[in-house]
Amino acid sequence: MVETTKLVLDVLKPLRPNILDFTQQLNTRLPGVEITVKVMGVDEKTQDITVTLQGELHYEVIEAELTALGASIHSIDEVYTRYVESTASDPGQ
Repeated sequence: MVETTKLVLDVLKPLRPNILDFTQQLNTRLPGVEITVKVMGVDEKTQDITVTLQGELHYEVIEAELTALGASIHSIDEVYTRYVESTASDPGQ
C-alpha cells in the first residue's frame, strides 16, 4: 500500500481570514496533520499561498477542507509517498 506523507500545494485563498486564522482553521479540520503556510503573493482580494502538509494525508479530504474555507488548489507542487507492506493479521490470509 502506498501512503502519502507530505504534500506541497499552490493554493489561492481570499484575503480573509488572515493567514494565521486560515491555518488554524485548516488544522482543526485536519487533526494530526502538520501544516505550514507561506504567502507567495497578494492582490486586492486574494493571497497566493504555498501549503505544506505532513502526516497521514488523504488528498480528497484536504481538497474538500480547503474548498470549505473558500480556497482553491492551483497545483500539486510536491508529493512524498512511502510504500508500506500489508501484513496479514490472520496467518490464513
